[in-house]
Amino acid sequence: MPLSAHCSTGQTPLTADPRLKVGNHISGDAVVHRLAEHLAAWYPCEETGKGSKERTCFIKRGSINVDLTPVVWYSDVHGRIDQYWMPAGGGKIDWKPTNPKEDQRRLTEANQYHDGELLKVARMMKWWNRRHNMDRIKGIHLETMIIKLLEGMTLDGWANTIHYLFDKLRQEIGLSCPDPTGLGDRLDSTLNDVDRCLSEILLGMSFANVTAAQGAASRNDMDTCLQEWQAVFDLET
Repeated sequence: MPLSAHCSTGQTPLTADPRLKVGNHISGDAVVHRLAEHLAAWYPCEETGKGSKERTCFIKRGSINVDLTPVVWYSDVHGRIDQYWMPAGGGKIDWKPTNPKEDQRRLTEANQYHDGELLKVARMMKWWNRRHNMDRIKGIHLETMIIKLLEGMTLDGWANTIHYLFDKLRQEIGLSCPDPTGLGDRLDSTLNDVDRCLSEILLGMSFANVTAAQGAASRNDMDTCLQEWQAVFDLET
C-alpha cells in the first residue's frame, strides 16, 4: 500500500543490511530473528528468545519478563493517525499497521467517562479470560468489546457490571469486531470457530455463576453468593 509519510532520507543499519531484505523489502521475520540474536549476545546469563507468535522478542530476568517489538513508524503527511508497522509474525516477511497509542487513548477516554471504573472491570475480565478461557480472546479484542457494550451507560457497581458483561459478551463474541483504528485486520480474525464457540460456552457458564451469586445476595445468603463469585474469580473467603 503506497504511503505518504514524513520520512528521513539516507541509509540506516536496518535498510542497509542486505541480510534483512527479501527483494526490495525489509523482512519482518529477519528483523525479529536479528533482535533475538542480539538479546542473546547482550544478556548471555538471562533467558531470551522470540515470542510464540514470532513477532516479538523477550528477556527474562528473575521474575521480570520484558517483551520487545520492533516497529517502523510512519507519520502521515495529511495529519491522519500515525502508523506503527510491526512484524506480522509466524515466520512471514510481512509487516502490519497498528497504533497502540490510539488504542490507549480510546481506553483512557472511555475509562474517564466511567469515572475510572472501566479499567478495573476490564482487568477483571482479562483475568477471567486468562484463567478460565486460556486467553482465547485477544486482550485488545476483549477491551474493544467491553468499551462498545458499556458505551453511554452508567456503571451500577462492579458486580452488576460484570453480570451484564458476561451476558452480553456471549452474543458479542459471535460478531465481527473491526479494528477501531481502521488500520489492521478485524480484531477477531485470529479467533477460529472452535475457540469462538468454547469462549461463548465458558462465558455462559460464568454468567450462570454470577446470576446465582446475584440471586443469593438478594436473599442475603452471603455464603452461597461468595461461593459463586469464587467459582468465577477465585475470590478468597
